[in-house]
Amino acid sequence: SSGINAEYRYFVIHTVDVDSQEWESISSNLGLPTVILGSDQVQLYIEVTPAEADISLDNISLKPMENQTGEWKEEANQRIDVLRKRNVEINLNLDSLNPADVQIEIEQNNHKFPFGTAVLSPQIAECYDAGEDDLYCEFVRDNFNWLVDTYRMKWRAMEPTEGENVTEI
Repeated sequence: SSGINAEYRYFVIHTVDVDSQEWESISSNLGLPTVILGSDQVQLYIEVTPAEADISLDNISLKPMENQTGEWKEEANQRIDVLRKRNVEINLNLDSLNPADVQIEIEQNNHKFPFGTAVLSPQIAECYDAGEDDLYCEFVRDNFNWLVDTYRMKWRAMEPTEGENVTEI
């Protein structure tokens, strides 16, 4: 809360010991006390021991976890209807055919919706260099239009020691 009669409360929400002298990536999903729901402001306080430790923070977010009632699937399907589906109109000239004798098959060959996966880049690179897909690359190519590397582009692989950037992987 804020103002003249401000009430400050501190809650320990997470404790972690880090022994490494190298960069450390720490992530957690945390449950916060419900008392903060009526707060005007929430501040994150981090205490580091020893006090002179060099610490950098990145990607900190605080957001409510909504809809924990089990209705998530219905809401997800509604979003799919709005974001991923469109009506298609197909016109056929059946003047010389009996409609009962016509069988139509429609196959979607591509889409604009970004649908991706994390991939093993060495395996993708092998397919690219060989000029042909193995089963893994074929599955990735047939099912996804966006890719991210599983590990190589992440912080620890790119900078295993602070200030030492690795660009050849």
